[in-house]
Amino acid sequence: MQKLFFTALIIAVAGCAKDDPAATETLPPPPAAAAPAESTEPDEDAAPALQGLSASGEVTWPEDAALPADAKLRVTLIDASKADASAETLAEATYPVAGGPPVTFTLTTDKAVDPRAQLAVRAEISDGAALLFTSETQTPVSPVDGDDDLVLSLQAVEPAP
Repeated sequence: MQKLFFTALIIAVAGCAKDDPAATETLPPPPAAAAPAESTEPDEDAAPALQGLSASGEVTWPEDAALPADAKLRVTLIDASKADASAETLAEATYPVAGGPPVTFTLTTDKAVDPRAQLAVRAEISDGAALLFTSETQTPVSPVDGDDDLVLSLQAVEPAP
C-alpha cells in the first residue's frame, strides 16, 4: 500500500508542477551586454604626429631672366592631404633673388605633422604686385624624415593681358 501511496504522490506532484505557472515560467533574458567604454588608450593605427620636420634644397630659374630689384623668392612647405580643402601652409620663407640662381632654402615646421600626410614644397618669385616665376609642380617631401637636397625649377609666368 505504501508503494501505491508514493506512486500516487509522485504523480500528483508531477501533475501539479505542470499546471503551476511558476514552474513553467521562463527566466527573464539576461541584461544586454554593456557597450564597451571608449578607450583612452591611443589608437594603434594612428601614427604619432611629428614636429620639427624640415625640408631644404635649392631653387633655380633661367639665369638670363631679368628680375626687378624688389623681386623676392617665396618657398612654402604645404600639407596637401585634404582633397576637399586648400593646402595648409606649414612653413614659409622669403629670400632675395638679387644674386641670381640658385637660391638655397631651409624650411622647418613647428606644427605637428601626421606621418601619413602628403607634404610638398612650392616656390614662386614675385615683385610684390605680379607673379614672375612659379614651380609648376609640387615637390614631395617625406612626412616622416623631411627632405634635403630638393631642387625646385621655376618657370616664367605669362603676364596677364
